[in-house]
Amino acid sequence: MPDNLLVAFSGNGFFASAEKTVRPLPLEPINSDWFFYFAIGIVALLAWSRNFSPYRFFAMLDSFFSYRKTELLHSEGRILRNGTSFGFIITSLLSGGLFAYQLKNLLNIDVGFIDQGPYQSVFYLSLALGVLWLLKAIVARLTGGLFKTPYASSLFLTNTIIVNILGGITLFVFTLIYFYTKDLSFLYIPLYLLAFFYIYRLIRGFVIGRKAGGFSILYIILYLCTLEILPVLVLYKFVKDYIFQMV
Repeated sequence: MPDNLLVAFSGNGFFASAEKTVRPLPLEPINSDWFFYFAIGIVALLAWSRNFSPYRFFAMLDSFFSYRKTELLHSEGRILRNGTSFGFIITSLLSGGLFAYQLKNLLNIDVGFIDQGPYQSVFYLSLALGVLWLLKAIVARLTGGLFKTPYASSLFLTNTIIVNILGGITLFVFTLIYFYTKDLSFLYIPLYLLAFFYIYRLIRGFVIGRKAGGFSILYIILYLCTLEILPVLVLYKFVKDYIFQMV
């Protein structure tokens, strides 16, 4: 080998300069795309609901836009005793949990026992949402028995489930887009849509009270305050005094 090449590859040449410029690239662990698995599960639930009963699937979606179709759906039997309804409800709960988890991360809220990774956090948030729905259903049943309006209370629950189902599907779509784009508009728009669904549910509840039993307006307002407005105020008080104190 020529002398100039020996010098180039000697300790004072090539290898010495390479040692100064080349650095090892550490491999960092990459988290799995946990949202993708939730998304696949939600889509699978929707597909299962569609295949379980196509008629029931589209009837529940159409009843969101028609009070008459809501009555027809309710008259066919208890809405919770159907596989399609079950799939819709689980979808809505998971969508609500995913949306709440994204908001929690955005606002840097530390809630202690649910901060155990995305899977556990979404599970606990969805479970908490399910408990709230269950308590509301129990209160509706008790209120219907107290005021002797079982049919109106049952129809009111059917309407609540239908509106919540559409709200859950909407949340899933926007949360999915936000997760992969990180565009905050896709996280804020659902907040306005949730307000719309809430007001729409109140209006539908008022219509149910007027048509189902011909109750007075004062009675309907009292009923809606008990089932709709009071839980929201309690939740707002809890979030304000407990959750945001931990931020």
